[in-house]
Parts: sequence; structure tokens; C-alpha cells
Amino acid sequence: MLGLRSRWETESFLRAEAYHDYSMDDLERDIAAIRRCVPAMIDLLHQLFIQVLMPQAVMAELLHEDAPEAVRGWTLNLPSWISAQENSSGDIVGMEKPQAGAVAAITLARSINR
Repeated sequence: MLGLRSRWETESFLRAEAYHDYSMDDLERDIAAIRRCVPAMIDLLHQLFIQVLMPQAVMAELLHEDAPEAVRGWTLNLPSWISAQENSSGDIVGMEKPQAGAVAAITLARSINR
């Protein structure tokens, strides 16, 4: 992994350092498609699960200063069926320098399934 502190930092690095044959028109079209899908995806998540637990580390990534304003706003007003939860620390074997949110999500899932 790149060893960057957040997914937003990773995205900024990739935009600046990685070559993509991807135009601004492509990006705008993809962003518009995602914006249309996200509310339906959140509704689907609620239909599939009574409760969703989110590690504090994931919440911190969603509230990071480099996160899009819409993401930060949504995170500050989470639906009642999503709750942020701190989990015990634990090493994740087989993951080299994962993002903090990924480690926290996997650790939380493991702790609940015991």
C-alpha cells in the first residue's frame, strides 16, 4: 500500500502522480452517476440490515478535512440505524499497511462474530 493516512490523501496522490487516460468529461459523468445511485444504495443497505455498525476510524475518515463536504455532512447526521462504535485493537494478518478504517472494520466484524 502507499502508506498514506486517509483515503482522501490516497485519492489526491493518485490524481497528482498517476497517469489516467480519463478526461474531465469522464469524471463528471461518473460523479453524476454515483450521486444518482448513493441515496438508493443507502436505502438498500437499510433494507438489508436492521443495524449497521461503523468503526470510529471509518467515521474519522468520512469526517476528514479532505473528504467531500457532502460526505462530511452526511456523516454528521447519520441515520439512526447506523452507529459508530469503538472496537478493541487487533492485528489483521495478511494486510500490509491497510487504511485505518479497513483495519477497524475488519476488527469490529471479528469481535461481533465471536
